[in-house]
Amino acid sequence: STVNPEARKVCSQQGRVAPEIVLDNLFRNSPVFASQPAPAHAHLFESGTLTLPDLVDATALAKHLAEQEPTVIRAKGFVRHHDNTLQTIQIVGRRWQVGDAPPAARCGMICIGVAGSIDISAVQSAAIAAGTLRKV
Repeated sequence: STVNPEARKVCSQQGRVAPEIVLDNLFRNSPVFASQPAPAHAHLFESGTLTLPDLVDATALAKHLAEQEPTVIRAKGFVRHHDNTLQTIQIVGRRWQVGDAPPAARCGMICIGVAGSIDISAVQSAAIAAGTLRKV
């Protein structure tokens, strides 16, 4: 593989990058955004909440959501893992991380995608079909 000589190198830690750096290329190359003035931030993204069963395989769910074609670009939430521990799931693009959750965390998972490209019910159905979630 080769590196694009025009690519900008961005240093980050755990995906902490200024939004204007991440979104610049998306807006510049997207036919949706190229044909109209840049909309306000609130209209660029859509989000939805996954319905979670009592126990999930946190690692399998995180990996599955991160591998979805570009539907989910960011997700975060707390789940109760099969061993009954609370786990935090964080997803940014194709990267995912599972770790211990704060003891008082309430289970729930929010998924964020570009407006018009994310369908939470389809994300939920795909996770069920992949065996990472069961129907609730």
